[in-house]
Amino acid sequence: SLNAEALTEQEHLEPLSPTLAESPMQRVRNNITQFRKSYLYGAMGLGLGLAVLIPSLNSWNTHREQLRLAQNSLQSAESQRDEGQYEGCLATAETIPETFSDLHQQALNLRGQCLLNQAQELADENRLRDAIALAQSVPPDTEAAEDALEKIDDWFGRILQIAENKYQEQNLTEAINIASAVTNDSSLYDSTQELIGGWQAELDIWNQANEAFSGKQWEGAIAQAEKISDDSSLKELADELIATAQGEIRRAEAARQAAASQNNATTGSSSSRSSSGRSSSGSRPSSTNASPPPPPSNPNPPGSGTLRDF
Repeated sequence: SLNAEALTEQEHLEPLSPTLAESPMQRVRNNITQFRKSYLYGAMGLGLGLAVLIPSLNSWNTHREQLRLAQNSLQSAESQRDEGQYEGCLATAETIPETFSDLHQQALNLRGQCLLNQAQELADENRLRDAIALAQSVPPDTEAAEDALEKIDDWFGRILQIAENKYQEQNLTEAINIASAVTNDSSLYDSTQELIGGWQAELDIWNQANEAFSGKQWEGAIAQAEKISDDSSLKELADELIATAQGEIRRAEAARQAAASQNNATTGSSSSRSSSGRSSSGSRPSSTNASPPPPPSNPNPPGSGTLRDF
């Protein structure tokens, strides 16, 4: 029939698809080849992924281990601080790296606390200068920094009080040396320098008065000693020196008058002597020109004071 002829012609004109043209065995081979290619590509991708991932995992594990060690070190440093083992605390806190910024800042705060606690122990032993030096090393960006500044000023105040006590004891040289420990970063520095200047001026006046006294320059000694003010700790010594020098002036005047009287008496007796050459039976008065008493004790001239370990 016509329909059968048309179908036969269409089948003759259109080729069969490759899939239909392949034999079953060929299709199996093709599928195996395609699977092998896919597996190979997958394996290559997996290998590349692992090549990137494994170092990342190693780096992460290293980071976690370092973090764990830093956390343990911080806990150990805190325990050492609480037990008063400040040297160990400082050494342990120093090991925490800046890589872990939060832990590192906590370690800095811990170092500041340990330094300040250690400085307080020194201050309690009256080693004030050592305490101040240690407190000044507290890092400024830590929690203990403000407290350290307050303690430093307090300890400088104690040093200044010790210096004032030495001044009242008339030991001006040591008072000046002790007060000089107050450094220019203290709020007490300006007032301390003013105080030292006044003490040094008094000491210079006293040394000049004492030097004049030692040279028997009585008027000069008195003039210098009178410059010492009434509120000076040297006032009592100055008054003693003035009184002694005035006594020496009176003593010298009395000796001069006695010598003049003796000369007059000797001249009169010589004119009344008899020509027989009989010697006079009168005796000559003894000289009153004795050496002056020593000056009042010098309250530690410059260089004689010693600075104790305050």
